[in-house]
Amino acid sequence: MGRLERLLVLQLTRSPVAAVLASLPGSVGYLAAGLPAGVLVDRLDPWRVLIASDVIRAAIFLALFLLTGSRSASAWLILSLAFAAGAVTVFCDTALAIAVRDVFAGSRLVTANSWLVRRPVEGRRGSGLGPG
Repeated sequence: MGRLERLLVLQLTRSPVAAVLASLPGSVGYLAAGLPAGVLVDRLDPWRVLIASDVIRAAIFLALFLLTGSRSASAWLILSLAFAAGAVTVFCDTALAIAVRDVFAGSRLVTANSWLVRRPVEGRRGSGLGPG
């Protein structure tokens, strides 16, 4: 999500400093939800958590999309949505790790985990080739 909220906050405030600081709520949300996410996902069905977290994140991104053309958008609302997206993302990441562990066994688990680790790195690098 990183770039999106920075651009929206920059559009609203016209402040480069506010735009840079707009990347913090997503990371803080991810860190704040980390421990509870691990405990809850261990007790729940990881597949249901994956689906629920993707539905919630889709709703957050839809809200951000609708806010781009709205005059009622505020930087605080965008930053709150970024915080929520970060918190939901840690639930999704945790559930995905558990689901992969449940599906793959032995040496296939090592390969599957390497794809999980490689996916975010390639996303930041801009590679659109291959799975992930």
